[in-house]
Amino acid sequence: MELIRNIVENKFGKMEGEVWFGGMDRYISLHFDKETPMDYVEKTARHLNSLDKKKLDELFGYSLAYYKDTIEGWPDIIEDIDMDGVDDIAGIKEHMEICSLTVNQPKNLSKIGLNLEGGCDWDEDNGIQWVLIGDEVVYVGVWRFEDIWYGDYKHADDNYAPLPESMRAEERGAGELLTLTRFCGIEKYPIESARSFMWGGNADGTIRPSLNLRMKFETGFGKQEDTQESKPQFVSWKISFEAPKLEKTDMQPGFVMEFPNVEEEESAYFDYDDWQPTVDNRVEVLEVEEDRLFLHVTAKVRDVVFHDDSKPMTEIDVVGWFDYH
Repeated sequence: MELIRNIVENKFGKMEGEVWFGGMDRYISLHFDKETPMDYVEKTARHLNSLDKKKLDELFGYSLAYYKDTIEGWPDIIEDIDMDGVDDIAGIKEHMEICSLTVNQPKNLSKIGLNLEGGCDWDEDNGIQWVLIGDEVVYVGVWRFEDIWYGDYKHADDNYAPLPESMRAEERGAGELLTLTRFCGIEKYPIESARSFMWGGNADGTIRPSLNLRMKFETGFGKQEDTQESKPQFVSWKISFEAPKLEKTDMQPGFVMEFPNVEEEESAYFDYDDWQPTVDNRVEVLEVEEDRLFLHVTAKVRDVVFHDDSKPMTEIDVVGWFDYH
């Protein structure tokens, strides 16, 4: 079996062909610039085929998060794509495919990366992109990076892959934390990414204006005995605060929004190995800059280990800067 085959120069002066992708058990399309050394293309192809099941499952897991976030924002989509009930890696594999590898040449040829592109049933217009630098997954989401060596992965909207330690922002404030006050003690988790954005609602009022918060936290920092060894794939929190009227100019120090969520709706939930609705949600604006907000966000959730209501509710507290769009 050939690793690379059918290489030709297309009418745009670019090279294209096919590369074997053992993880998918088939050939996918291959693209690279004419100036890229062929031995580097082959090195990238070998790296593609070094992806094991664990790494592929990690990538499919982030793809599942991409799907869940999409249908949360656009629930009507699920009626059109026949994906009702998809809730695991096996299910998401049936509704997406990786069909293309683009080899981007770095300045330093000792570096290796994978720029993989494909299609997905839940976002046919934007598709899906997987980016790995070395062995680390740095991006999973809509296709946006033509050259992976110049990607701003930290600030990419809707990056469903947690940034690896090597890429975490050095300037992150030490005080920007998620604090969980559990029945057995306090745990703290550094903020990995935090973003906020506003939806304006629609004219007939069926969709109300909302301030939406999306947070991801570093894992493996449990301070209590029962979470000391727990390393979930990611810890995240999503909340939508609705209001009859909401303007961008409302985002001033002292502005407060609340969402009791007594019905335990999916518009506010916390993920630590399992999705759980958050209640008594509250956000306060502490500081404002041009493209970011410094927020204090609080809520309550079922215990991260005991989901059966046998323990008191855990208090969630987040203080940090949020990208604001």
